[in-house]
Amino acid sequence: MSHSANPCRLLTAAVAALFFGPAAGAPVKGDTFVLVNGGRIEGQWLNQDEQPPKEYLVLTSSGLKASVQVTQVREVLRQTHLQAEYARRAAASADTPEGQWQLAEWCRQQSLFDERRLHLRRVIELDPNHNYARRALGFQFLDGQWVTQADFRRGEGYELYKGKWRTPQDIEILEEQARLDQAHKDWLKRLRRYRAELDDPARAKLGMESLTGIKDPIAVRPIVAMMVRERVRRVKMLYADVLAGIDSSDAVGALVERVLYDPDEEMFHYCLARLIDRQPPRLADPLITALKGKSNATVNRAAAALARVGDPEAIGPLIDALITTHTQYIPGRNPDSTTATFAGGQHSVSQGGGPEVRIMHIRNQHVLGALTKLTGANFDYDQKSWRYWHAQEKKAREAREPVADARRQ
Repeated sequence: MSHSANPCRLLTAAVAALFFGPAAGAPVKGDTFVLVNGGRIEGQWLNQDEQPPKEYLVLTSSGLKASVQVTQVREVLRQTHLQAEYARRAAASADTPEGQWQLAEWCRQQSLFDERRLHLRRVIELDPNHNYARRALGFQFLDGQWVTQADFRRGEGYELYKGKWRTPQDIEILEEQARLDQAHKDWLKRLRRYRAELDDPARAKLGMESLTGIKDPIAVRPIVAMMVRERVRRVKMLYADVLAGIDSSDAVGALVERVLYDPDEEMFHYCLARLIDRQPPRLADPLITALKGKSNATVNRAAAALARVGDPEAIGPLIDALITTHTQYIPGRNPDSTTATFAGGQHSVSQGGGPEVRIMHIRNQHVLGALTKLTGANFDYDQKSWRYWHAQEKKAREAREPVADARRQ
């Protein structure tokens, strides 16, 4: 008679699945038999030498024997040597603070961190003031009571957010940034659709209307991203028109950036015209700042833009930018040479095969053009004369202002 027909079995597979199903939460006591119905049986596999087995004979942790049909088992998870040793020690350890502490320490040495926390919690259940177990679990003794680090940080006004303790203000900023990033992604998706419509004769009008109707300041950054990648000038100009119609400082900043850095010179003129039409406050400020840029091309673009903006506040910075110094690094060639060169407003030094350092003093034609347009004077590239003239003009203006004020009174 086969085991499957033996009426004396102590526990059938169905009863075993009922008692040792997914809800079982005890530590592993042996091998684990994963059943096809989702249940689990944990225990010692008694007939593991029988290969292939006709059925699985299992001694459960409660001392009962179960016979499980092979067709009812989806997978057998074999217990490792470490798991078996843990099960042996757990069964032999006394349920006292000292016994559970020693078991927790053994778990720490074996990197069984989940099991360690289980026994540390049992220690403080048995001895609430066990100092070592409390501290191992992250408690601190403050103001006469044990508190966790989480309780302590929350008491200081922090919250655990994405794995780090942060203030509510920081969390609000991060969440707002996350919302903004998602909004940017949504806008970018829409802009790509509108761009595709522009190339479709049947939908070009709809795409144009969708683009020109954009007024949301959040769309500025995605529009700039599309504009930078765009290769069709008329579409780039359309993006510039859209930016000019958005009421935000970010839109103004985006147009200024295109004025300074767009490789297409026509876009320089077009974006600058949109800015001048709009007349935002302090338009000259970012252009004046760009006069100190490392790129000579940027310096001249800023100067050309300032000539059209016409802000007299730019005169002093333009004088400083008449002649600018720029450093260029060129890879070395001869490892045994040291050379120095002076010619045409620039000099360079290279030594021992290192990079050649070329220092260039450049006269900026557009800067001079902007100065002559703003002032009506022309001292060429003579910065000393320009500064003297500017100082005299400033004194004369200051002298005229009290007289004008007196007349108004």
